Amino acid sequence: MDQERPNAGCGGMKMFRVLNILQTKGNSVDYPSGKGVRCVILADNTTGAPPTTGENVDGLKKEQNILPGSVAITTGFNVAIMGNDGEWGEWK
Repeated sequence: MDQERPNAGCGGMKMFRVLNILQTKGNSVDYPSGKGVRCVILADNTTGAPPTTGENVDGLKKEQNILPGSVAITTGFNVAIMGNDGEWGEWK
């Protein structure tokens, strides 16, 4: 089994899973009720940046935006954090 991609080859599984929702934002023009989520995401690899919406994240709705301050982590303890500009930082 690929250590960095535990779900590799398991067709249909998403590459990301929400582990914890830290905050939801709503009642604003940018984030209608419940559409912005600050969360911790489990990623199955470090190829590319984590998603900015819930579309490819198990446990989130596809229309939910992932907010700055969110954290993505792999089982190998690689970490990426979303900055205030809404962009994910490099995997460390």
